[in-house]
Amino acid sequence: MSNLGAVGGRTFGTSVGEPHGRIKTEDELDAQAKLLQRIVKLGKEKGIVIYLHNHNSEVINGMYDFGGTIKRIRDIQLGLDLNWLLRAGMNPVELLKKHKEQICFLHLRDQSADGQRLWVKAMWILQRVPETYCRLSFD
Repeated sequence: MSNLGAVGGRTFGTSVGEPHGRIKTEDELDAQAKLLQRIVKLGKEKGIVIYLHNHNSEVINGMYDFGGTIKRIRDIQLGLDLNWLLRAGMNPVELLKKHKEQICFLHLRDQSADGQRLWVKAMWILQRVPETYCRLSFD
């Protein structure tokens, strides 16, 4: 992280991954949260915002993994990937509203399994909720 700060880096995204073929246990989520808290602390010491980035595996199953992590680290910053949220059947607007104070980064990708232009769809969804769109400064 010292190197990142030295070149002017201000944010660092983390992702937690998934165990093969199963969901994490509560103990694993606890251990994951403890490690992330240590990384967040190190980032603060270096002036770098550490944020939690999602993939499909963290938000499926009722947001078990991603939600479990946020529950354990209530003030963690979030770097939401709208493509993965849409592909997992999530409503990104609801998450943006619920966690608006924690969002420091949005990842927009023009990619989907069926060739749709999902980032265009995501921006269309965001524009239909003006208070979210404005609050997040999407000009």
